[in-house]
Amino acid sequence: MASSFAAPSIGGDGTVYLTADIPGKGPEATAFAVEPATGIARWTFAVPGAQSLGSSSPPIGADGTLYLRERDRGIVYAVRQTIRE
Repeated sequence: MASSFAAPSIGGDGTVYLTADIPGKGPEATAFAVEPATGIARWTFAVPGAQSLGSSSPPIGADGTLYLRERDRGIVYAVRQTIRE
C-alpha cells in the first residue's frame, strides 16, 4: 500500500497533483497528475532512486511545472506535463 504525508496540489487547469511513497523492491517516491472529473491518472513520474518526497505539498509554477524535492538527497525535479496523442 502506498503512503502519502502531503496534501494534494491543484493546478490552474484543475489537475490534482499527489505524491506517494510506493513500497516494492524498496520504497519508490512517485508523483501523480490526476484528472479531477474521472480520478484517472494523466501521468505518473517515479523519481529515480528516491524513497520519499517529504511531507510538503508540491508547488506548481505559473507555467504548470510541478516541483518535487527528493527528501533524503535534497534534489529538486521540475516536471512538465506533455500531451502525447
